[in-house]
Amino acid sequence: MSNNPTGVNGYGPKNYPDDETLKVALCQYAKEKLSTVQCLARLEAEHDFQIKPALLYKLNKKFNVLSVRKPPPADIAMQAVLAKVAEDPSQGRRVGTIGVLLSNDGTPLPQDFIRNILATYGPEGLSHRFPGANRIRRSTLSSIGPNHQHHADGHEKLNAQALNMGGVGLNIYGIKDQWSSFILHLVVIPNNWLAATIGYVHLDCVEKHKLIPVTFVTDKGSETGIIYANQTGLRVTYTPELDTTQFPPMLQIRSVHNTPIEALWHWFLQTFGVNIKDVIRSGFTTGVY
Repeated sequence: MSNNPTGVNGYGPKNYPDDETLKVALCQYAKEKLSTVQCLARLEAEHDFQIKPALLYKLNKKFNVLSVRKPPPADIAMQAVLAKVAEDPSQGRRVGTIGVLLSNDGTPLPQDFIRNILATYGPEGLSHRFPGANRIRRSTLSSIGPNHQHHADGHEKLNAQALNMGGVGLNIYGIKDQWSSFILHLVVIPNNWLAATIGYVHLDCVEKHKLIPVTFVTDKGSETGIIYANQTGLRVTYTPELDTTQFPPMLQIRSVHNTPIEALWHWFLQTFGVNIKDVIRSGFTTGVY
């Protein structure tokens, strides 16, 4: 006859979760890539199940719980990685992201394995995501002479959002000759995001200097639409002999590539801009206006 017919030992009664509950819990922990200590803590907190690491290992083996140390066969793992690559046409997902997605699907894989698969079957994506790969490549500016290219852009460092004075701001627009670095036009306007206003500024500069450039260069903002029409019409009318393919009337490029005018804003900000902003703000804070 048993000396302990009730089955209760010195640690009190045990209410262990059933196998199905344990399997679901352990598979979920594997998806979350929890450490052994974290798994034990979760089992105790969620299921009142206190065990040692050795028993956790046995349970994972019993329920065939996958982990990065116990991945599926190589061919299955490779197909799982390639499936995630196929779902990402832009190739923007990093190794860690793919690893998390695979873990959520119940297929945790080592990052080295994922990286090797990507290097073999998706090297373009790895190159695209390599640190510094998207860094802007600088190149030498070239110009055939004065008024070959005029660069234009707006300056927002003193606008209403920057000054934060209830809608009061200085919206500045500038036009600069690339060859000479001469500032052709620098004006304060009500709104440097309005196409009609910017179109007028362009024509004002043309009237002021009695000339048009071979090519007018701006960024790709919507406010440059009327400039495009003005510049193209003037170029075609007054210099029809110029090949518009070799010398386009207008170029629209990214702001980071519109360096002649962007350099002007950097110089302006460092030389005058910060001081102007502080003076204007001081008048507002002291109640002068």
